Amino acid sequence: MTPVTHGLLPLLLVHRHLPRTGDRPAGRASWLVAGFGVLPDILCPHIDIAARHAAWSHSLLAGLGLGLLAWPTARWTLGADAPWRRVGALAALAAGSHIALDLIAGGVPLFLPVSSRIVGAHYLPLWLWLVSDAACVLGVYLVYRALPRLRSARRSRAPR
Repeated sequence: MTPVTHGLLPLLLVHRHLPRTGDRPAGRASWLVAGFGVLPDILCPHIDIAARHAAWSHSLLAGLGLGLLAWPTARWTLGADAPWRRVGALAALAAGSHIALDLIAGGVPLFLPVSSRIVGAHYLPLWLWLVSDAACVLGVYLVYRALPRLRSARRSRAPR
């Protein structure tokens, strides 16, 4: 999968559980979830599948570490008054979803450093990665821009 899908798919799946600013999810919380979704690729960049097979950031141990890092990062980013525990949990799920998506899109070294054996396979062809990118971009546009505008337009036309 590409970083576009890794960042936007978790955002689409959890947008209803993020704190809101008006009609749309709050910006910092959204960026945090999307950022944690892409973080394994940022920590250990790779261009091809072979490089990902050596990426320590795609292991269970790294996923656990990123999950634990999500809570203090959410508290620091959002502040103690915000629902940082919930956003931290969603960010941890985003990091875990990255590893799970790569598991079905080429495999990952899941048990590194204990074993470098690759778990998973190419269950999704490359063309489907590009389709998922386009679908995620369209979905985020709908959730964050089009639907809030539609809701506010309906509210302004509603009789009082």
